[in-house]
Amino acid sequence: MAKSVLIVDDDELIRSFLHTILQEEGHRVEEAKNGREGLARVLAGDFDLVITDLKMPGLTGLELLQEGRKQKPEARWIVITAFGSIENAVGAMKAGASDYILKPFKSRDLLERIGNVLIIRRIELNNLELREERERLLKEIETWNLELEKRIEEKTLDLEKAHREILQAEKMAALGHLIAGMAHEIR
Repeated sequence: MAKSVLIVDDDELIRSFLHTILQEEGHRVEEAKNGREGLARVLAGDFDLVITDLKMPGLTGLELLQEGRKQKPEARWIVITAFGSIENAVGAMKAGASDYILKPFKSRDLLERIGNVLIIRRIELNNLELREERERLLKEIETWNLELEKRIEEKTLDLEKAHREILQAEKMAALGHLIAGMAHEIR
């Protein structure tokens, strides 16, 4: 299934390379040449995946990731960099990156990792839909239960009223028999 992907990198060769291999996989691909342009596209678009370089002039990939995740939490992010360090990797993952990939990378490895991120995103979205459906069904059941409780209360009141009427009728019948018996005795 085709996904929409935004590539944000100040290196035109990397953007072009990623664009080509992702498009060959059937994805819809857009590009941004810096963090500010990338943020504008993230805010204006609806991307399944954003691939961003870590080191860019102006708005860095980490800053883009942090702001983008606030505005579009449903998108998944992959950070790519030629300046790999544990500190950068931890920072990116803490900010919400789904993966952290060092340049240079092999296209097959990159596509596999992108595929894994997109599979996890699909599973998370399915889980979210299932939780929302569960909540909707629980509310529906709660509404039904309230309606049933209301009906039971109404029927209980009707039964209590009918029971009182039957008791009253039995008392009247007993009183009628008593009066009839007394009238018979008096005659």
